[in-house]
Amino acid sequence: MYDLRELVPTGSVASVSRIVKESDTATNFSPSLETLLATPASIGMAIQASAEAIDKYLPEGFVSIGRDITFEHTAPTLLGVKVTMTAEVIEVAPTHLTIRLILSDGVGEIGRGEHRRGIVNHAALLEKAKRRVDMMTNQMMV
Repeated sequence: MYDLRELVPTGSVASVSRIVKESDTATNFSPSLETLLATPASIGMAIQASAEAIDKYLPEGFVSIGRDITFEHTAPTLLGVKVTMTAEVIEVAPTHLTIRLILSDGVGEIGRGEHRRGIVNHAALLEKAKRRVDMMTNQMMV
Protein backbone atom coordinates (compact mmCIF):
# COMPACT_ATOMS: atom_id res chain seq x y z
CA MET A 1 0.00 0.00 0.00
CA TYR A 2 1.07 3.56 -0.57
CA ASP A 3 1.92 6.20 2.02
CA LEU A 4 -0.22 9.15 0.97
CA ARG A 5 2.32 11.60 2.38
CA GLU A 6 4.57 10.63 -0.53
CA LEU A 7 1.85 11.12 -3.16
CA VAL A 8 -0.48 14.04 -2.45
CA PRO A 9 0.77 17.49 -1.47
CA THR A 10 -0.83 19.41 1.37
CA GLY A 11 -2.45 22.48 -0.16
CA SER A 12 -3.69 20.76 -3.32
CA VAL A 13 -6.88 22.57 -4.36
CA ALA A 14 -9.74 21.99 -6.79
CA SER A 15 -12.99 23.86 -7.34
CA VAL A 16 -16.31 22.89 -8.90
CA SER A 17 -18.83 25.53 -10.00
CA ARG A 18 -22.38 25.35 -11.26
CA ILE A 19 -25.60 27.29 -11.55
CA VAL A 20 -28.16 26.01 -9.01
CA LYS A 21 -30.84 24.21 -10.98
CA GLU A 22 -34.13 22.66 -9.89
CA SER A 23 -32.55 19.25 -9.28
CA ASP A 24 -30.12 20.93 -6.80
CA THR A 25 -32.91 22.40 -4.67
CA ALA A 26 -34.44 21.11 -1.47
CA THR A 27 -37.86 20.57 -3.08
CA ASN A 28 -37.50 16.77 -2.74
CA PHE A 29 -37.16 17.15 1.01
CA SER A 30 -39.50 20.02 1.81
CA PRO A 31 -41.89 21.64 -0.69
CA SER A 32 -41.54 25.01 1.05
CA LEU A 33 -37.80 25.05 0.20
CA GLU A 34 -38.20 24.56 -3.56
CA THR A 35 -36.01 27.52 -4.54
CA LEU A 36 -33.10 26.91 -2.13
CA LEU A 37 -29.88 24.97 -2.71
CA ALA A 38 -30.10 21.63 -0.89
CA THR A 39 -27.39 20.29 1.39
CA PRO A 40 -27.16 16.95 -0.51
CA ALA A 41 -26.37 18.84 -3.74
CA SER A 42 -23.68 20.78 -1.87
CA ILE A 43 -22.18 17.57 -0.53
CA GLY A 44 -22.14 16.11 -4.05
CA MET A 45 -20.11 19.11 -5.18
CA ALA A 46 -17.79 18.66 -2.19
CA ILE A 47 -17.11 15.04 -3.10
CA GLN A 48 -16.43 15.95 -6.74
CA ALA A 49 -14.05 18.79 -5.86
CA SER A 50 -12.25 16.64 -3.27
CA ALA A 51 -11.68 13.81 -5.73
CA GLU A 52 -10.37 16.30 -8.30
CA ALA A 53 -7.92 17.71 -5.74
CA ILE A 54 -6.54 14.23 -4.96
CA ASP A 55 -7.00 11.68 -7.73
CA LYS A 56 -4.61 13.36 -10.18
CA TYR A 57 -1.73 12.44 -7.84
CA LEU A 58 -2.60 8.75 -7.42
CA PRO A 59 -0.88 5.85 -9.19
CA GLU A 60 -2.75 4.25 -12.07
CA GLY A 61 -5.44 1.87 -10.86
CA PHE A 62 -6.05 3.73 -7.60
CA VAL A 63 -8.89 6.11 -6.66
CA SER A 64 -9.86 8.09 -3.60
CA ILE A 65 -13.02 7.18 -1.74
CA GLY A 66 -14.96 9.04 0.91
CA ARG A 67 -14.65 8.01 4.53
CA ASP A 68 -16.67 10.73 6.24
CA ILE A 69 -17.91 14.26 5.71
CA THR A 70 -19.26 17.09 7.83
CA PHE A 71 -20.94 20.05 6.21
CA GLU A 72 -22.78 23.09 7.54
CA HIS A 73 -24.87 25.43 5.45
CA THR A 74 -24.10 28.95 6.71
CA ALA A 75 -26.32 30.98 4.33
CA PRO A 76 -29.15 30.25 1.87
CA THR A 77 -28.74 30.40 -1.90
CA LEU A 78 -31.47 30.47 -4.54
CA LEU A 79 -32.18 28.66 -7.77
CA GLY A 80 -30.25 30.26 -10.66
CA VAL A 81 -27.27 31.45 -8.59
CA LYS A 82 -23.73 30.33 -9.47
CA VAL A 83 -22.06 28.47 -6.59
CA THR A 84 -18.49 27.22 -6.22
CA MET A 85 -17.21 24.46 -3.95
CA THR A 86 -13.50 24.65 -3.17
CA ALA A 87 -11.71 21.65 -1.69
CA GLU A 88 -8.23 22.06 -0.20
CA VAL A 89 -6.13 19.20 1.18
CA ILE A 90 -5.17 20.35 4.68
CA GLU A 91 -3.72 17.14 6.12
CA VAL A 92 -2.08 14.11 4.57
CA ALA A 93 -1.73 11.08 6.82
CA PRO A 94 -0.30 7.70 5.76
CA THR A 95 -3.76 6.22 5.06
CA HIS A 96 -6.17 9.15 4.59
CA LEU A 97 -6.45 12.82 3.65
CA THR A 98 -8.44 15.62 5.24
CA ILE A 99 -9.97 18.24 2.98
CA ARG A 100 -11.33 21.67 3.95
CA LEU A 101 -14.54 22.54 2.09
CA ILE A 102 -15.80 26.05 1.36
CA LEU A 103 -18.98 26.67 -0.64
CA SER A 104 -19.55 30.21 -1.88
CA ASP A 105 -21.74 32.28 -4.15
CA GLY A 106 -21.19 35.79 -5.53
CA VAL A 107 -21.62 37.34 -2.08
CA GLY A 108 -19.41 35.03 0.00
CA GLU A 109 -19.39 31.81 1.98
CA ILE A 110 -22.62 29.81 2.11
CA GLY A 111 -21.26 26.56 3.56
CA ARG A 112 -18.22 24.89 5.03
CA GLY A 113 -17.04 21.52 6.24
CA GLU A 114 -14.40 18.80 6.22
CA HIS A 115 -14.10 15.58 4.28
CA ARG A 116 -11.80 12.61 4.80
CA ARG A 117 -10.82 10.36 1.90
CA GLY A 118 -8.70 7.23 1.61
CA ILE A 119 -7.19 5.56 -1.43
CA VAL A 120 -7.98 2.09 -2.71
CA ASN A 121 -7.19 -0.10 -5.67
CA HIS A 122 -10.11 0.44 -8.06
CA ALA A 123 -10.28 -3.18 -9.30
CA ALA A 124 -10.16 -4.56 -5.75
CA LEU A 125 -12.93 -2.17 -4.69
CA LEU A 126 -15.19 -3.33 -7.52
CA GLU A 127 -14.44 -6.98 -6.76
CA LYS A 128 -15.36 -6.49 -3.10
CA ALA A 129 -18.66 -4.86 -4.12
CA LYS A 130 -19.42 -7.76 -6.49
CA ARG A 131 -18.75 -10.28 -3.71
CA ARG A 132 -21.27 -8.45 -1.51
CA VAL A 133 -23.88 -8.65 -4.26
CA ASP A 134 -23.17 -12.37 -4.61
CA MET A 135 -23.63 -12.80 -0.86
CA MET A 136 -27.00 -11.01 -1.01
CA THR A 137 -28.09 -13.12 -3.98
CA ASN A 138 -27.14 -16.32 -2.15
CA GLN A 139 -29.05 -15.21 0.97
CA MET A 140 -32.19 -14.51 -1.06
CA MET A 141 -32.09 -18.02 -2.57
CA VAL A 142 -32.03 -19.70 0.86
